[in-house]
Amino acid sequence: MVELVDTLDSKSSFFGSGGSTPPIGTKHKNMQTTQLLAQAIELTLFGMGFVFLFLTLLVFVTKLMSVSIRVISAGKGSSADGEIDEEAKFVIQQAIKLHREA
Repeated sequence: MVELVDTLDSKSSFFGSGGSTPPIGTKHKNMQTTQLLAQAIELTLFGMGFVFLFLTLLVFVTKLMSVSIRVISAGKGSSADGEIDEEAKFVIQQAIKLHREA
């Protein structure tokens, strides 16, 4: 003869339950999932904010370097206007000539 014993199943949280309430572990799991999702969103936003700030800083530093180089080169009296001296012009012409012959 087999004896029936009232045991916990997947839908009952105590002996004699009708099975209509979810087990305790399910509530804890949903809360853990919610916290995990909130942490993931927080980390994502923090990472995106950090990258945005870094790239913004990079743009401003690049602009600052560009301005400083223009100021330094203008102070030295170099030909930053696009004009080149005769020696450079000769070298460029010879390079073009060699390139076309090859």
